[in-house]
Amino acid sequence: MTVCVAAICAPAAVIGMSDRMLTAGDVQFTPQRSKIVAVTTSIVAMISGDIALAHELLVEVTATVNARIQTEPQNWWKVKDVAELWKAAYLERLKRESESKWMAPLGLTLDTFISRNRELNSGLAGRLTQELLNYDLPIMEVIFAGIDQSGPHLYVADGGKVWCQDAVGFAAVGSGASHAKSQLMFSGHTASSPFNKTLYHIYAAKKRAEVAPGVGQETDSFIAWQLGGSSVIRDDIIDLVKTAYEEVEQQSKQITVETEEKVHAAIQGILDGPTTHTQAAPEITDGNTSSLGIDDRDGADAKE
Repeated sequence: MTVCVAAICAPAAVIGMSDRMLTAGDVQFTPQRSKIVAVTTSIVAMISGDIALAHELLVEVTATVNARIQTEPQNWWKVKDVAELWKAAYLERLKRESESKWMAPLGLTLDTFISRNRELNSGLAGRLTQELLNYDLPIMEVIFAGIDQSGPHLYVADGGKVWCQDAVGFAAVGSGASHAKSQLMFSGHTASSPFNKTLYHIYAAKKRAEVAPGVGQETDSFIAWQLGGSSVIRDDIIDLVKTAYEEVEQQSKQITVETEEKVHAAIQGILDGPTTHTQAAPEITDGNTSSLGIDDRDGADAKE
């Protein structure tokens, strides 16, 4: 239960925001720890779903990332490669967990299950195969966002699958994802949208998502604008965007109220018109289909 949303913008940057709400059973709370985790100075991971397990996997990912940075500091990590590290870590954990649950009690491993498959009772082998295929880890979705030598990129990891979102220009995960995506689609966001417009609509997307279950009001943010250049967005800038958003919302509500009053007055004028009408059977057209009783032939047939 959360929302994480990020978008690519011009000239070559990535902006992202998330809430902090955590849900454990029927308990919701807001910890101090952000769901936006720095993987390198250019790449972040934005976590939704099982936070504890996701952080465990990210520890494995960052260990591999840091090891290469130590030995090859000029070999910049690609956003795609970091996402693929996550995928590998996820699939390895899935293998270990499923093996522990279904193979270990029988004294088997996945390798021995395959090699000794013909020795097993066919019914047991079939059931174990089905259980292994159906086994899954807790739900986790992660946005990998940042800058590499080819520019800004967005990847979404959902379980053991990874998708590139560069062409779309934005990504969102969590229970509030659909609300956030709707805001960005409605605003017409593309990867070439300017920074100021993108920042506003990312904030608006996060605020829209707050109506979804489990999405909190606290907001964390980041911006990556060059290799080795990323940071949180300053509080004074967020406050400026917040003020603008609230002003727009207030104006929108006022315009909505005024429009509703005009529509009400127009409809009331119709309702307050003549109260006596003549009932008439609808005209039967060719094909045995009843029309709506509207005839524009000089209005002759409409007056009965």
